[in-house]
Amino acid sequence: MRKPQRTLLVGVFLGGLALFPALAPAPQELARPKVGELKDLADQRVKVCERMLDYYRESQKAPPAPGDQLSDSARYAAGYEPIQLWSDRLLDARLDGSADRKGRIKVLAAEVDRLKKLEAEILAVAANQAEWVIAARRIEFYRLQAEFRLARERSSR
Repeated sequence: MRKPQRTLLVGVFLGGLALFPALAPAPQELARPKVGELKDLADQRVKVCERMLDYYRESQKAPPAPGDQLSDSARYAAGYEPIQLWSDRLLDARLDGSADRKGRIKVLAAEVDRLKKLEAEILAVAANQAEWVIAARRIEFYRLQAEFRLARERSSR
């Protein structure tokens, strides 16, 4: 009968040792960030996204002429996809930086306005370049999506 007790004691001892690291204080790099730190990080992300959007929107204003030989990166920069990607990232960063429901509503309302302006710009480009018509329809979808998210946020409690 002594052997099962010994095995049980050894098991409890080893289990206790396994719990020891969980009870130790978290290292500084794993510590929970403060609210102000999160807001600062979100604001930094917003700035990066805004710079990237500015770059790609400028690339769009002077689109390549049909038949121009372009590198893949230049063709990508002149297209719509990077604008959509960085727009999504910008919205996420702004929402991450908003502290409450009112802040999210404000961010989403500004996003709807921004997308309306972008939609008008893309429609102007599409008037001269047929391949941009699909981009105009895509931006219309993203505007409607933002309007839906805004309406849903406004209706939530």
